[in-house]
Amino acid sequence: MHFLRRLLLLGTLLFSLLAPWISSLPVAAEQNHRVYLPLISHDWNSPFGVQISPPWIFNQSVFSRASELGLKWVRLYPISWRVVQPTPDSTYNWERLLDFEVELISARAADLTPIVIIAHSPDWATKTYYDAENQPYKTSCGAIHADHFADFARFMQAVVSRYGQPPYNVRFWEIGNEPDIDPRLVSKDSGFGCWGDASDPYYGGEHYGEMLKVVTPAIKAVDPSAQVLVGGLLLDNPGTGAAENDTSSNFLEGILRAGAGESFDILPYHAYAYYAGRAVDSDLTHPTWSDWGGATLGKAKFLREVMARYGIDKPLSLNETGLLFGGEEFDPAYLQAQADYVVRILARSMSADLHSVFWYTLNGPGWRSAGLLDHEQIPRPSYFAYQQLIQQVSMTRSVTAISDYGAGVEAYRFARSNGLVDLLWAREGGQQTIRVPRSQVIAIYDRDGATIAPTVIGDQVVLEVGVSPLYIKRAP
Repeated sequence: MHFLRRLLLLGTLLFSLLAPWISSLPVAAEQNHRVYLPLISHDWNSPFGVQISPPWIFNQSVFSRASELGLKWVRLYPISWRVVQPTPDSTYNWERLLDFEVELISARAADLTPIVIIAHSPDWATKTYYDAENQPYKTSCGAIHADHFADFARFMQAVVSRYGQPPYNVRFWEIGNEPDIDPRLVSKDSGFGCWGDASDPYYGGEHYGEMLKVVTPAIKAVDPSAQVLVGGLLLDNPGTGAAENDTSSNFLEGILRAGAGESFDILPYHAYAYYAGRAVDSDLTHPTWSDWGGATLGKAKFLREVMARYGIDKPLSLNETGLLFGGEEFDPAYLQAQADYVVRILARSMSADLHSVFWYTLNGPGWRSAGLLDHEQIPRPSYFAYQQLIQQVSMTRSVTAISDYGAGVEAYRFARSNGLVDLLWAREGGQQTIRVPRSQVIAIYDRDGATIAPTVIGDQVVLEVGVSPLYIKRAP
């Protein structure tokens, strides 16, 4: 019954993909056409994405929500090598990925570009680790043994051959997830990548880089247009962690020392913060990244500095971000703080020229309540804030951090094809009064898109700016 259900759903999704082609065939009778708004074009280099995690992947309302947001990207997790090839002499069992294939087709039906994570290596291909009692064990998230890099390369060629073709058309492959974690710091078979080695000055990064040098050419031999991503880095600290000999921040440098700078196309990282009250900007006040300008911008700056030392310049992706709720008793104010946070992170990411940014997750309630949807998959305020930002800044040609509104206001100017949009909010939750020449103001909107009628004094528009972001549509 489960197989028949998947087959029926697969057929439905295939029809949805073919529907535009069918509708383009000549017909005898005149037809009426209706356009549904908002219509978001993907002709520009949109960075907006989300992660959708199982089991809600089969809830079509979640994919409908993704489409309604106007997103371009979706991150899907994962293809498991361990599941497809559990023993070294077994053939690839693609039937184990039927659910995943439905996910891919669902993504395409929703006009989303998938980035697919490859994770969970089989025991026979992974390194052996030792627990606190010095007992050997294997873990699916551990580093692949160098003797099996060629096996992994062959597996990836088979994956790309299968899923790089219609109806899947996957072009983006992420090798692992948070590989800069030592397996002894996480549970066995964890969702972390756990290629890390705390005893190594470069935390296992060189070993990961050697793997990329074997696997990436194999991928591109099958599909030259394929894009290979490093597993999104946790990047817990910039080398100043609490542990005296913490070298996890050296993982990327290890990759580059291995000569693997040309063996990846995009470098992703993760940046989370915990809710600390609506008036607190938890991204900027991140405990280990505040001196760098916060987790979102600080990590991007750090990674670019490391790459620059090796003459490497690759696009960055913030492929996991979110505002996490860590308390025991839920605070309703968190939902409004989360909505404010979505807008701030997206604006900062765009100003940092990131390739893409992914909220973790769309489906709810999500890890530590960070989902854009609640447990019934009903949109939270953060969903509508994300949707409004996309509508306000789509087709942007450039984004610039500006100081036009004074030191107490953080502001970004989006140069669109049809004019300017300034996005701003008060720093550290303080209320600020701003003035803008009346001749420059076309319209003002709150975070959720409602029109704001400001005070007009002479030739000046006077406006109160608080913790919640505002949009000012300005004359070019």
